[in-house]
Amino acid sequence: MLPIVGRLCTRVRVALASCSYSSARIQFVHALERLAAEDKYAELVILARRHPLLTWEARRALAAPGRANPEDLLAAELIGRGLIGIDSFTPTGLRDWVLPLLRESSSRYLPKTLIGHFLCEHLHEVERPEEVVQAIEASIKPKSWDDYSTFDDIFSMNNWIILRRHVTKLRLLTELDLFVTRRDREQFWAEFQARRPPYEY
Repeated sequence: MLPIVGRLCTRVRVALASCSYSSARIQFVHALERLAAEDKYAELVILARRHPLLTWEARRALAAPGRANPEDLLAAELIGRGLIGIDSFTPTGLRDWVLPLLRESSSRYLPKTLIGHFLCEHLHEVERPEEVVQAIEASIKPKSWDDYSTFDDIFSMNNWIILRRHVTKLRLLTELDLFVTRRDREQFWAEFQARRPPYEY
């Protein structure tokens, strides 16, 4: 185990041993926060795996955020930042962490635009990409009714065709088309004649 992870694990264990679960939660969040601040995402994920109970509590908090302890939600956000930081994409991670965080992240540690970009980068690995695209549309808001430039940070040239075929909002489609044509006009025109889904204004 890496030395820094060992020291941080010890602090959390001491809090648990003192029968102070609330203190352990706080120590856990502080330890995760420190690693995230230093972009040590692999170490962050190791730390989370070293404390399965606290990690389970964080995951459970995402399922019922209205009743969750605030520290558990922050821990979930930080763990999600770690998983995205090491580009860990699995069906289980998608179901248990990434999609719930797309809905519930406070963006304190994990901006929703970063989650959206991560999902767009991995759309080709998703069994039902239309559900992921719907979640992105529902969870990430434009700057205003006619300004969807926020989504430029989300789009990916790797999977833009998959995204385009499942987008339902016309203004979002327009922003995606502008994004692609600025980068690869030839690719865009090759796809332009593809079947279009119905769009919402």
